[in-house]
Amino acid sequence: MRRSVLLVMAAVGVCLAFGLSTLSAQRSADPYVGPGWGGIGSIRGTVPPVRFLGVTTRTFPVGVGALAASRVCNEEYPVSRLCEWADIFRAIPPVDLSSEVLVAPNYETNPVTSCLNPNGAPRCAQYPVMKPAACCGYAVPQPGPIAFLTLIPSDSQTITDCSDQFEFTVLAEDVQNQPVEGAPIFFIVPPVVGGTLVLFSPASGITGPDGTVSTTVTLESVACHERCEDPSRNCGVGIQARDENGFVYSNEVTLIDGI
Repeated sequence: MRRSVLLVMAAVGVCLAFGLSTLSAQRSADPYVGPGWGGIGSIRGTVPPVRFLGVTTRTFPVGVGALAASRVCNEEYPVSRLCEWADIFRAIPPVDLSSEVLVAPNYETNPVTSCLNPNGAPRCAQYPVMKPAACCGYAVPQPGPIAFLTLIPSDSQTITDCSDQFEFTVLAEDVQNQPVEGAPIFFIVPPVVGGTLVLFSPASGITGPDGTVSTTVTLESVACHERCEDPSRNCGVGIQARDENGFVYSNEVTLIDGI
């Protein structure tokens, strides 16, 4: 009987240890789908650390439900929630609080709201009774002023020799078809089986007063000789341009295999 009890206790201990380690792993590396970080669409990876985004315009009494405060945070700062103490205290550079704010001590052990003063101490004045909530989350990339990108080749798009060069200009325009100055533009090609065929010089640039930026496209010598001079293979490739955040893409211009 005693042996059975010991075995049960040992099994419970293993389960508890496994559960705690799993929770810790999930908190440090939880898979997510992020709305557009670093490029077009969504990406999958580990959760990036949240950061302090600001405080709400709406105010709450100390002790208001953490979910209620989090919902307002998410309305005013998309993809955010009520900050935990750890979000505030671990921030680099340190958070500059201009007033007393509401935070959550810890969502796992103490999921309530409490008050922090501008120096980070949990001692707040009795008045005013209503205080804003501190919001922490992700800075979601916002679309820029560019509405349209038009990629314009300067001459023929037919590859006749591996030493050929091609000039391209992209025009950035806003919603009123006016040129956008000072916008970062990136020249790209879709993924190509067998490696990169073309090189951009420059690979990116800043639009001028007329909303344009240009690049010279050359052919990578080894890849061109291997692929373009082989009659059984087609080395045609598409050229495109995109804005900095990957929200706006240009039309695609194809370099045609004429070798």
